Amino acid sequence: MVQSGLVDRPSVSHYRLAMHLSLALIIYSLLLWTALQYFDRARGTPKKSDVRPPKFLRPFGIISGVFLTVTIVWGAFVAGLDAGLVYNQFPKMGDGFMPPEMWAKTPQWLNLFENHAAVQFVHRWIAMFTGLVLVAYALSGLKYYPARFAPLGLLVFVQIGLGIKTLIAFDQTSPLHDNAILYAALHQFGAVILLTLLLKAHYWVMSVRYNSK
Repeated sequence: MVQSGLVDRPSVSHYRLAMHLSLALIIYSLLLWTALQYFDRARGTPKKSDVRPPKFLRPFGIISGVFLTVTIVWGAFVAGLDAGLVYNQFPKMGDGFMPPEMWAKTPQWLNLFENHAAVQFVHRWIAMFTGLVLVAYALSGLKYYPARFAPLGLLVFVQIGLGIKTLIAFDQTSPLHDNAILYAALHQFGAVILLTLLLKAHYWVMSVRYNSK
C-alpha cells in the first residue's frame, strides 16, 4: 500500500487502502469472535435462555454484516481518493441529489470506483440503506436480547450523524472546519464499534442455547 504512493504524490492507492483496511477488520472480527467463544467456555456451560429468537435472525445478521462491510469499503475509497472534499453538503450534491459528473469517466462502471463525486455518492447512499438494514435487524432482535441489540440500533444513528457532520465540516466555510479531522476519525472509529456491536449481537443469535420446556 505504501509503495503505491507517498513518493511522487502524498497519497496511496484507494484500492490498496481498502484492501489493507478490509484485512485488518477481518483479523479483528476473527479475534473478537474467538474471544466471545473463549469467554463462553470460561464460564462453563453456555447460559441457557428461555427466549427463542426467530430463525430469520441468523441470515438477517449475515446480510447486515455484508451491507456494513460494503459501506466500510466504500468509506475507504472515499478516504483514499479524498472524495469527502467535494460536495460538502447533505443531502444534495450541488443542485441535485446526484452530482452532474456522476458518469464522466468511461467505461461508466469505473465511475463507481474512481470518480470522486460518484464514490462519495455511492458511499453516502449505501450508508443510508445499510443504516435502515441495521436498524431493522436491531429492532427484530430487541425483545429477545435488548442488551445486545439496543446499543446497535442507537449507534447507527450516531454513526450516520457523524458521517454527515464530517462531510459538512470539510467545507472550509463551515464553523466545524477546525475539527474536521476529529470528526473523520470519530466516524472511522464509529464504524469499528458498529461492527463490534453487530458481531456481538450475531454471536448471541448463533450460540444461544434454549431451556427445555
